[in-house]
Amino acid sequence: MQAELSTLCYLEQDGKYLMLHRVVKKNDINRDKWIGVGGHFEQDESPEECLLREVKEETGYTLTSYRFRGIVTFVSGTGVTEYMHLFTADGFEGEPIECNEGVLEWVPKESVESLNLWEGDKIFFRLLNNNGPFFSLKLVYDKDGDLVSAALDGREMKIQGPYIPSADELTEAALFSACMPQTTESTATKEEAVLHKPEMQKSGLRRILWAAALFAAVLIAGAALFWQNTAVQDGSPGEKRAAVSTGLTAAVSRVKNDAAAAAEVLRSVDTEKYMTKELILVNPWHLLPDGYEAELESVEYGHKMDECAAEHLRDMLSDCRDEGGSPLVCSSFRERTKQTTLFENDVRRFMYRGFSEEEAREETAKNVAVPGSSEHEAGLAVDIVYLYRQTLDENQENNETQQWLMEHCREYGFILRYPRDKQEITGITYEPWHYRYVGKEAAEEITSRGICLEEYLGVISGDESFEALDTDEW
Repeated sequence: MQAELSTLCYLEQDGKYLMLHRVVKKNDINRDKWIGVGGHFEQDESPEECLLREVKEETGYTLTSYRFRGIVTFVSGTGVTEYMHLFTADGFEGEPIECNEGVLEWVPKESVESLNLWEGDKIFFRLLNNNGPFFSLKLVYDKDGDLVSAALDGREMKIQGPYIPSADELTEAALFSACMPQTTESTATKEEAVLHKPEMQKSGLRRILWAAALFAAVLIAGAALFWQNTAVQDGSPGEKRAAVSTGLTAAVSRVKNDAAAAAEVLRSVDTEKYMTKELILVNPWHLLPDGYEAELESVEYGHKMDECAAEHLRDMLSDCRDEGGSPLVCSSFRERTKQTTLFENDVRRFMYRGFSEEEAREETAKNVAVPGSSEHEAGLAVDIVYLYRQTLDENQENNETQQWLMEHCREYGFILRYPRDKQEITGITYEPWHYRYVGKEAAEEITSRGICLEEYLGVISGDESFEALDTDEW
């Protein structure tokens, strides 16, 4: 076997990638393909040195800001294996030149997949576009150039048939073997590893969340929410659960077939009292209102947060690094369209496995967050991991970087949003990487009292948590 080392870089500008159409060399393995710019290492070069040289030679640009995104192991089927060091760059200077490798063209990101790409390139493009953390992707092709297998961070991916994983689905794989900010919970199997988090995020948890969301909808329709002064609230925990069970069947008929209907049910919860920007409550029971727009400001490496939080996050990251830490932001603001795409793609995944559309939507509703229920859409949440250990599990807490963040985040107006002992209230398992901006005053009180945001806002107290309902019969 012959092994080669190379760099591959995608320059970004105004929502476009600089693509190279390889049409010059007759015996080029990339002949007629659209790829990024880059090339093979020269003797004693580091990946960064190779990157800067190749980009300069092929485009005329000098990079001023770039990011190492992952390693792609490219098994060509011809006896050559190439280890590509994948970069993106959002800063460069200089005048463009003609490339002797092909034709350079700025292509809108949403149009890239319509080009003649290597099939496996679609996988890493979706990871890049979703701002995932550093990843390792292995792509194996046969002699005819057809993709025969792929593995993301050591996990086999399902690639056969017409279904190709979407950006959000791939990020679920990367970010929950590495890090990503959705509240989708499911149990990983070898066959479906592309979509699933580690075992700590159980599918039953999402069922608890949906049961609780339906709980709120049923009580609103019948009387009032369980945290208001109603007969249901005054009743025993058993009476509360009985009220949920009574209305569950009727409520699920409204939501199981359509994501928009599910969002309508959840949106009936009154969120107006929590609409101060820093303290807006976003969870499966409280969706962001229609028309909400975060006022975004750049943080670093393409990540953005609402302007009320961005400066504080930059200060926290800077101070952590000054103290010897190595924090890495792996997810920040996310658009509503990404969550909608995730929901619909999961429906499509179930249908590809043989489910009817109705069954597929029902299964999806159990496991995928309804658009509007993610804090990341508000621009107030950020997922931070230790640079040298990006796996998303409870061991993320066992490093000095994360411990520093947990201890000092209140000083910058952030809280650890999903503490270990509050999952029955928040609906989310312990996440020692997910921080939420609430302002310094609220952060100090929440942290010092050992409570969560729901308790601080008076939405629910620790005594009013509910037991998981059996939703296996949905």
